[in-house]
Amino acid sequence: MVKKRKSGDEYYHQLAGACIVHPDKKTVFPVFGEPITKQDGATKNDCEYNAFKRLVPKLKQILPEEKQLILLDGLFATGPAIRIMFAHQMDFITVIKEGYVLVQVAELADKNQPVERTWYKDKSERIKCTARWTNGLIFNGANSDITVNFLQYEEIDTKTQSTRYAGKWITSLEIKPSIVKEFVKTARARWKIENETFNVLKNQGYNLEHNYGHGKKFLSSLFAIMMLLAFLVDQLTQTLDKNFQKALTEAKTMRDLRQKVRVLFDLIPCVSMNVIYKIIARDIKIRPSP
Repeated sequence: MVKKRKSGDEYYHQLAGACIVHPDKKTVFPVFGEPITKQDGATKNDCEYNAFKRLVPKLKQILPEEKQLILLDGLFATGPAIRIMFAHQMDFITVIKEGYVLVQVAELADKNQPVERTWYKDKSERIKCTARWTNGLIFNGANSDITVNFLQYEEIDTKTQSTRYAGKWITSLEIKPSIVKEFVKTARARWKIENETFNVLKNQGYNLEHNYGHGKKFLSSLFAIMMLLAFLVDQLTQTLDKNFQKALTEAKTMRDLRQKVRVLFDLIPCVSMNVIYKIIARDIKIRPSP
């Protein structure tokens, strides 16, 4: 990708990442990384939206038998994006900030028609949660054959009367009272893609933002995908390997754990990574030679 500057062209790299997330789990699993880069014959910069169009079919190839619910930000609240997901039998929850759906919601609000449910987030009943939803709305005039369902959610601090959180989403899922709480938790889990994936890759020792080389064509993208693969292995290990979990608890942060692993890997012959994890967790004591 190229930015035109007065001082000359500036080159940079971007990647659209897809991860499996769970609203109640911190661990995420990267599935695929689609480079945002000029395609063959293109003269303009690529963009996240175009990368998404290439990414969706690949997700279906990678997980052909899995039911897929795609969590997206407002950039993808468009007819073409929804059609791509429908074409690949995917459901979606997408942030919405403007458009005909909100016009219909406002009209229904004047008639007191949206269904509403209220509950409290804590036992003290300080955080009041309210969800309002409507099913079967026309997406917009250009895509009148597409119907979506809408949910608006807010959290109010009853002590200060301030808004703690507010969100609006459209979805292909039928919204029922029995799923409202789960729906909100799931929709809000989208932030894990940024916080638990890209922020970790940038700040916890993977050095995603460091450019190890542009290469002539694919090198930078290859390095980024290798980082995603390394992160996937670590996430699987963190989920399944008790020795890794104990070592991480002892090291406290992933960055410190990586530093300890590097030191031991360089200094001590070990038959497996589990031995290194056990040393870090202090399950194996090292005795210096006399």
